[in-house]
Amino acid sequence: MIDPEYGGRLAMIVFFFSGIIPRLLSMILVQNPENASEEINLQNYLYKFWIVPNFENPMNSSLAGALIYVAIWSFILWIFYRNRLIFKV
Repeated sequence: MIDPEYGGRLAMIVFFFSGIIPRLLSMILVQNPENASEEINLQNYLYKFWIVPNFENPMNSSLAGALIYVAIWSFILWIFYRNRLIFKV
């Protein structure tokens, strides 16, 4: 179990970077596979071509995208916690 002292500090990291990461992903442009003359941002590319094709219902693909995002953050925080990387605010 994670000590609440560490959990609160790690939550601040997620809050801070959750605002930055989508902005960074939207700044990176990749070629649109459907239209070679058009570029789309990386965030839309990952969602539209990696997640959406696996689901028929758009609500399920949105839920899957959110769960993947949470799983990635959980993994990152687990690494921080395991290595005792704590950032004080």
